[in-house]
Amino acid sequence: MNLSDKFFASLQKYKMLSRGDDVLVAFSGGADSVCLLALLYTYKDTLGISLRAAHVNHCLRGDESDADEAFVRSFCRERNIPLFVKRIDIPSLSIEMKESTELCARKARYAFFDSLCPQVVATAHTGSDAIETLFMNLSRGSTMHGLASIPPVRNNIIRPLIFCTRQDTENYCKEYNLHYVNDSSNASDDYTRNRIRHHVIPEMQKLRNGFDENALRCIESLRLEDDYMRCETAKQLIRCMRGEALNIKIYASLHPAMRLRVLSAFLKRCSVESAESRHLQMLDAHMFDSGFALTVPGGIRVTTNGTELSVVQKKTTSAAPGGMFLNKNFLNDIVFQDFSIHFSYADISDCSFFQPDFIDFYKIDDIIEVRTRLPGDRITLAKRNCSKTLKKLFSENGYPPELRASLPVICDSKGIIWVYGAGADRSRIAGPDSGKILIIKSERVKNEYGIKNE
Repeated sequence: MNLSDKFFASLQKYKMLSRGDDVLVAFSGGADSVCLLALLYTYKDTLGISLRAAHVNHCLRGDESDADEAFVRSFCRERNIPLFVKRIDIPSLSIEMKESTELCARKARYAFFDSLCPQVVATAHTGSDAIETLFMNLSRGSTMHGLASIPPVRNNIIRPLIFCTRQDTENYCKEYNLHYVNDSSNASDDYTRNRIRHHVIPEMQKLRNGFDENALRCIESLRLEDDYMRCETAKQLIRCMRGEALNIKIYASLHPAMRLRVLSAFLKRCSVESAESRHLQMLDAHMFDSGFALTVPGGIRVTTNGTELSVVQKKTTSAAPGGMFLNKNFLNDIVFQDFSIHFSYADISDCSFFQPDFIDFYKIDDIIEVRTRLPGDRITLAKRNCSKTLKKLFSENGYPPELRASLPVICDSKGIIWVYGAGADRSRIAGPDSGKILIIKSERVKNEYGIKNE
């Protein structure tokens, strides 16, 4: 089946378009989006649709981003396709919103698309994207919903190339002499998706002929089963709800597979979007433990009294006044309180030795926070393999009481990354397989206490 056949097969199978639809194409200028826009442009009269395109310049790659924008403008102008362009400073916005670059960019794109009020938004996600997402979610320990990967249709968003591979779209562009741009960041292993694309997928393709087709068939099966389970989950959640709480006795009577789904649906109903599989499993295991509480990423607290499970607290701002949020992909040296903090990167291949303050770049969130100590903060010391509160650590290190409140601490949603005078938490330390290393050094700008610089 050629690409055009796959394109029409997905349109028909998922009833993606109706005659008279106003279709907005998310147009980056890459091979996938060029292929999609070209197909919709070629068959717009056959499909009976009107066509527009939208491009977001994320300002992530300087002149290259501007060149992409220029290409997109030229492509649409030559075909008389209405185009809407918006420039968004994603590096700055991600820090302001305390979100990863990828998540922030995605939210900004879709917010822009929504502002244009289209009936349908067509994105150029391919089967290759779906397979990469499968592996990304597998590495996180995702449930069936995550393994079902990218849905062909979500609300008014359609993905007509979801059964095509990236090679299919590049071949199509070559066959019809369609030029496209290449995003240089796709060649970097700094992003998890790229590492999977460059290293994991090729090995799987060597291992099994027809791997892509087999993986897409697996995803399709998971998607169908997940859809059935989603419908059943909605029914069971209604049974378990008592006001704004979850009735534990009814919940416990459910099959274990259904319990975790109901628990996830309950938390989402309470606007808790950040709970991961490990959080769900922990809550499920301690459901009957009266007084048990768990804080999930985002500062949201979930508690049980043995009878009901409730969301009892939600913090919307940092608990540390004066904290600074930084994007790990765009770190520059900073001054925090009376301390200068220096960030540098290294590739594992360039390191002939390891130090306990070498941090695995891929073990930390995109957004990190530089702040001072908070009550209850703990670090697992690398050299001593033991956990200490920062309050006790600072005291043992002999820091004067008046200074302890200003010592820098670096953390993310999972906890402490690095502490002045102690280095990296054991869970974040780089090893021989880390790939990329973040090195953090700090010293006092005013050394009036005579403290040894770290």
